[in-house]
Amino acid sequence: GSTGTATSRLPAPGTAGVTAGAPAGATAGAGASPAQPPATGGATATRPIPLAQLPEPQRRELPPLALGGSVWSDNAPSRFVILDGQVLREGDSIAPGLVLERIQRKSVLLRWRELRLEIAL
Repeated sequence: GSTGTATSRLPAPGTAGVTAGAPAGATAGAGASPAQPPATGGATATRPIPLAQLPEPQRRELPPLALGGSVWSDNAPSRFVILDGQVLREGDSIAPGLVLERIQRKSVLLRWRELRLEIAL
Protein backbone atom coordinates (compact mmCIF):
# COMPACT_ATOMS: atom_id res chain seq x y z
CA GLY A 1 0.00 0.00 0.00
CA SER A 2 0.97 3.63 -0.13
CA THR A 3 1.71 5.90 2.77
CA GLY A 4 -0.48 8.71 1.46
CA THR A 5 2.35 11.20 1.78
CA ALA A 6 2.44 13.97 -0.82
CA THR A 7 5.82 14.61 -2.39
CA SER A 8 7.29 17.25 -4.67
CA ARG A 9 8.69 16.43 -8.08
CA LEU A 10 11.99 14.70 -7.43
CA PRO A 11 14.97 14.27 -9.76
CA ALA A 12 15.73 11.00 -11.47
CA PRO A 13 17.55 8.35 -9.43
CA GLY A 14 21.32 8.65 -9.45
CA THR A 15 21.45 12.43 -9.17
CA ALA A 16 24.05 13.92 -6.86
CA GLY A 17 24.52 17.02 -4.75
CA VAL A 18 21.53 17.16 -2.43
CA THR A 19 21.58 20.03 0.04
CA ALA A 20 18.59 20.81 2.26
CA GLY A 21 18.42 23.72 4.63
CA ALA A 22 22.17 24.15 4.57
CA PRO A 23 23.69 27.37 5.90
CA ALA A 24 25.29 29.77 3.43
CA GLY A 25 28.67 28.51 2.34
CA ALA A 26 27.83 24.85 2.92
CA THR A 27 28.56 22.58 0.00
CA ALA A 28 26.62 19.70 -1.43
CA GLY A 29 28.16 16.27 -1.68
CA ALA A 30 30.09 16.03 -4.93
CA GLY A 31 30.22 13.01 -7.21
CA ALA A 32 33.24 11.93 -9.20
CA SER A 33 32.67 14.64 -11.81
CA PRO A 34 34.75 17.81 -11.44
CA ALA A 35 32.96 21.16 -11.13
CA GLN A 36 32.39 22.88 -14.44
CA PRO A 37 34.11 26.25 -14.91
CA PRO A 38 31.83 29.25 -15.38
CA ALA A 39 30.92 30.17 -18.93
CA THR A 40 33.13 32.94 -20.23
CA GLY A 41 32.29 33.04 -23.92
CA GLY A 42 30.14 35.78 -25.43
CA ALA A 43 30.37 39.52 -25.10
CA THR A 44 27.16 39.72 -23.04
CA ALA A 45 28.44 37.47 -20.24
CA THR A 46 28.76 39.51 -17.07
CA ARG A 47 30.42 38.40 -13.87
CA PRO A 48 27.80 37.55 -11.22
CA ILE A 49 27.59 39.69 -8.09
CA PRO A 50 27.30 37.77 -4.81
CA LEU A 51 23.92 38.67 -3.29
CA ALA A 52 25.65 39.73 -0.06
CA GLN A 53 27.64 42.38 -2.01
CA LEU A 54 24.57 43.96 -3.61
CA PRO A 55 23.99 47.44 -2.10
CA GLU A 56 21.30 47.41 0.59
CA PRO A 57 18.89 49.72 -1.31
CA GLN A 58 18.88 47.26 -4.23
CA ARG A 59 18.57 44.21 -1.97
CA ARG A 60 15.41 45.71 -0.47
CA GLU A 61 13.86 45.78 -3.96
CA LEU A 62 14.27 42.00 -4.33
CA PRO A 63 11.72 39.57 -2.92
CA PRO A 64 12.83 37.45 0.05
CA LEU A 65 15.16 34.75 -1.21
CA ALA A 66 15.10 32.14 1.55
CA LEU A 67 16.89 29.02 0.30
CA GLY A 68 15.20 25.84 1.46
CA GLY A 69 17.36 23.32 -0.40
CA SER A 70 18.83 22.34 -3.73
CA VAL A 71 19.59 19.38 -5.96
CA TRP A 72 22.34 19.46 -8.57
CA SER A 73 22.73 16.88 -11.31
CA ASP A 74 24.78 16.46 -14.48
CA ASN A 75 21.36 16.34 -16.15
CA ALA A 76 20.14 19.97 -16.17
CA PRO A 77 16.38 19.13 -16.20
CA SER A 78 16.88 17.23 -12.92
CA ARG A 79 18.32 20.27 -11.09
CA PHE A 80 16.12 22.34 -8.82
CA VAL A 81 16.22 24.70 -5.86
CA ILE A 82 13.63 25.59 -3.29
CA LEU A 83 13.38 29.37 -2.81
CA ASP A 84 10.69 30.77 -0.55
CA GLY A 85 8.91 27.41 -0.60
CA GLN A 86 8.78 27.25 -4.42
CA VAL A 87 10.43 24.39 -6.34
CA LEU A 88 12.25 26.15 -9.18
CA ARG A 89 14.23 24.96 -12.18
CA GLU A 90 16.60 26.76 -14.54
CA GLY A 91 14.71 29.37 -16.59
CA ASP A 92 11.83 29.70 -14.10
CA SER A 93 10.57 33.12 -13.05
CA ILE A 94 10.92 33.73 -9.32
CA ALA A 95 9.13 37.09 -9.37
CA PRO A 96 8.45 39.71 -12.05
CA GLY A 97 11.83 40.55 -13.60
CA LEU A 98 13.73 37.93 -11.56
CA VAL A 99 14.71 34.68 -13.30
CA LEU A 100 16.57 31.61 -12.10
CA GLU A 101 19.28 31.52 -14.75
CA ARG A 102 21.42 28.57 -13.69
CA ILE A 103 21.85 26.06 -10.87
CA GLN A 104 25.49 25.23 -10.23
CA ARG A 105 27.03 22.79 -7.75
CA LYS A 106 27.79 25.46 -5.15
CA SER A 107 25.64 28.44 -6.15
CA VAL A 108 22.56 29.67 -7.98
CA LEU A 109 22.70 32.39 -10.63
CA LEU A 110 19.79 34.80 -10.97
CA ARG A 111 19.09 37.44 -13.63
CA TRP A 112 17.58 40.65 -12.27
CA ARG A 113 17.37 43.81 -14.36
CA GLU A 114 20.80 44.11 -16.01
CA LEU A 115 22.50 42.18 -13.20
CA ARG A 116 23.51 38.60 -12.65
CA LEU A 117 23.31 37.69 -8.95
CA GLU A 118 24.85 34.70 -7.23
CA ILE A 119 23.56 32.96 -4.10
CA ALA A 120 25.96 30.51 -2.48
CA LEU A 121 24.48 27.14 -1.57
